[in-house]
Amino acid sequence: MEENIKNYSEKIKENDSQIYKFLAKNQEIQSAILSSRSKINEIDTEIGKLKDEKEKIDDKFFKITTETNISKKVIENAEKVIIKYEEKIKLAKNSLTEDYAIATLLKDFKNLDVIGYVFNLITWNEQYQKAVVASGNEWMKAVIVKDIKSMITLAEFSKNKGIHFLKIIPLELLSGEKLKVIEDNPSILGVLSDFVSSKVKYLPEFLFGNTILTKNPLTAYLLSNNGFKAVSTSGEIFFPNLSSMQFDYGSKIADVTKDLLLSDSIENLRNNIEKLQELTRIRISELDVLNRERTPLGGKLDTFTLERSNIIKSINELENLLVANNKNLNMLYTINKEHSTHLDDDLFRNFNYSKRRFKIITSTNSRMNIEIKNMDERIDIQEIMKIEEDGRIIVSELDIINNRLNQLKLTHSMLKNNIENTTRVYNKSRQEDDQIKIEKIERNRILEKAISNGKDIESELRTLREKEDEIIQATSTTYSRLQEYEIEIKKLNELEKKLGKESNQLEKDIGFLRKDILDLEYQKMNQTNDLARLGHKSLLESFDVDNLYRELKEEYENIRDKVNFRADETYLEIIEGYRGLSDKRNHLEEERNSIVNFIEEIGKEKENLFKDAFKKVDDDIRKTFSDITGGNAYLELEDPDNIFSGGILLMVQFPSKPARESTSLSGGEKTMAAIVFLLALQSLKPSPFYLMDEVDAHLDAQNTDRLSKILLLRSVNNQIIMVTLKDATVAKSDLIFGVYPKNGISQVVKYNHPSKVK
Repeated sequence: MEENIKNYSEKIKENDSQIYKFLAKNQEIQSAILSSRSKINEIDTEIGKLKDEKEKIDDKFFKITTETNISKKVIENAEKVIIKYEEKIKLAKNSLTEDYAIATLLKDFKNLDVIGYVFNLITWNEQYQKAVVASGNEWMKAVIVKDIKSMITLAEFSKNKGIHFLKIIPLELLSGEKLKVIEDNPSILGVLSDFVSSKVKYLPEFLFGNTILTKNPLTAYLLSNNGFKAVSTSGEIFFPNLSSMQFDYGSKIADVTKDLLLSDSIENLRNNIEKLQELTRIRISELDVLNRERTPLGGKLDTFTLERSNIIKSINELENLLVANNKNLNMLYTINKEHSTHLDDDLFRNFNYSKRRFKIITSTNSRMNIEIKNMDERIDIQEIMKIEEDGRIIVSELDIINNRLNQLKLTHSMLKNNIENTTRVYNKSRQEDDQIKIEKIERNRILEKAISNGKDIESELRTLREKEDEIIQATSTTYSRLQEYEIEIKKLNELEKKLGKESNQLEKDIGFLRKDILDLEYQKMNQTNDLARLGHKSLLESFDVDNLYRELKEEYENIRDKVNFRADETYLEIIEGYRGLSDKRNHLEEERNSIVNFIEEIGKEKENLFKDAFKKVDDDIRKTFSDITGGNAYLELEDPDNIFSGGILLMVQFPSKPARESTSLSGGEKTMAAIVFLLALQSLKPSPFYLMDEVDAHLDAQNTDRLSKILLLRSVNNQIIMVTLKDATVAKSDLIFGVYPKNGISQVVKYNHPSKVK
């Protein structure tokens, strides 16, 4: 029984030590989980900061892009306006000296006591427009000043300003004198000044007080013959005594003064445009800087996201290990409980046995003492000593039993305390385990949400890629449409030229006809005047109607086939067709320009993508080749000015050898260069593993060693599976599978490199 107690005690102690180990391991796992979660929180904080920074950069990028586009449109529109007004101002300065002079003076009108110029100071009824313009054309651009002193001051000022021609009217010299029309003729309307009004007193009388307004040119002609200056409402003006005559059939006063005044503003606008262009260039450079700042942020986000997923994976593994440890703890607790139960039973039985034995020994001792007293006289000294010796032996045995019993009680109490402590620790571990499970559920929920967001992002990425494919397809069809538009535009241009020629010819014909009509009217007027001088005030014509009708009919028959009676309709149709074709041509040109701009944008984007990829591959080739061989290797464009019209050359220079194109290398050198090039291409979009089949078969020992170094470097981030027969390559492998035949069957042997075994 004592042996059983000892065995149970030892087993409980062993289990307790294992329990303590598991508890310590659990604490380590929990601290590792807490540390990992703290790390996740830090990563989440960094990711949040990076996202905020990226969002700020994106917002700033979008804002600057919008401002740049607006600036470009403003610059384009402003340049159009500048070109338009500069042409008008240049024309005005060269040909309209009066307008240029007025525009120059308008800036200092208040300082020079200038009231204004005539054209802006008088008004008239529209039906007398031609008469007023024909009569007052000479003075319409004259400047009105207050007095003679102001006139002299203005003249000096004009001279200093380089104004070579200017008419000035001093207000104090104006008078209200005008003609008095005596003749009573319904064709005479009156003095022209009566039909013109002005806020400046006596200005209409000064300009038009000596001119009579008539209804028709004939009356004006007759008045001129009598010594008057007369003008008809249709714009024919006759000077006194028929000294001269001029007419105006609808000309307008050129008022480009405002355009001339804008010359300074145009110059300021041009300066502002230059500043805006400089600002736009600065903005574009800022866009480049932002783009460079934005690119590494995406890489950092990917790195943090990958690190976060790895930590979450590690936490899951630790939690699984914690669950396994808790299961082991539960099992050990159960075993200890069973052992404690058995130990209690054995101790209790041993205690009862010792107690009974103690009672027996005590009673025996008492009885022996009584017998000793009773037999005191009968027993000799030797027997007494023997009995005492037996008593001492019995007492010593009894002491041993008592000591053993006390030890068992102490052991029992210690085991009981250990069980209670272990139970408390177990309950605490169970609580922590429950809390960890709750946190695990929460983390899994967050992970599922992140996975869902990742799926949404992937779907959005697929949508963007589909749009990219659509744009590429649209670009391929746009070029053919552009060619069709150009052909149609050429046809429209030819038709426009043809219609323009026909229109010009028709306008010339109309001009000739109008000239003939005017000549006939003047001939008629001259003949009428001649008849009037001969005393024929009323004209009577007598002619043979039949003969005239016959002649007219013959003339009609002769010219009927030669005259196009629908010329006016044809002209209108041609003009309308010309306008429609012109609008269509403009619309097609706008579409063509938009398509060309779109193609140029796609071309620029394609070129930028190619250059970025080219630079990345070239840098990777240079670095890898230099690190391994000590030589140089680089990519070179056949036609740098037009990158898509030529090819790409791989230039390789091994140590102590000249640089050569890859096609001129030896077999081993070609293999080395080709593998470096392929691995550099893979750096654009790395693969998780690479499979190679005897790529070192034709390499010498030196190049084989170099190749194995390249592959060893690449295997840090990728897994490389390679079939090889070279010892140098095999020596650098982490895991080796050997294949050999046996009895016609391929056998495989696995070998772990000693330096790689962990």
